[in-house]
Amino acid sequence: MLAALDTALTRPGFRGLDVVTLDAAPDVPWRDEFFAVLRADRFPGDMLAACRESDAFLAALAARYPGRVRRFVGRTLPLVPLILTDDMIFAGQYLHGPVPAPDGLWLAVPAAVPPLVRRAEARIPPGPADRSTLAAYRLVRECVAAREAARPL
Repeated sequence: MLAALDTALTRPGFRGLDVVTLDAAPDVPWRDEFFAVLRADRFPGDMLAACRESDAFLAALAARYPGRVRRFVGRTLPLVPLILTDDMIFAGQYLHGPVPAPDGLWLAVPAAVPPLVRRAEARIPPGPADRSTLAAYRLVRECVAAREAARPL
């Protein structure tokens, strides 16, 4: 993953990377249940350590690429793991069960992501006649909503 991120972040035309992570504070009311959904076989303390490790990785990446990696921390309930690229949306799912999201089903949805992001930021959905674009917009809007509700780091 690091090699792919390095490749993308060193491309001259790359617009940057926005990452919204979970605020793992103990006062987040759904935190422990969400941890159990993410990794049913781990204790909350193990998940906190994994969150710290992820935060350290992202902080180092942001330090290595100043201004190109934008980090946010959110307290809203994540509904679906999402990755947006220029021309593809990757959507997983969170489920109660022993198989974690990385090993579950991931959908690859071809889409013109940058114009969808602009629409989502302006809260202008595509017309109802274009159902596949509307479906892609819903996923993009979820990412934008998570970023808008999050606190920049």
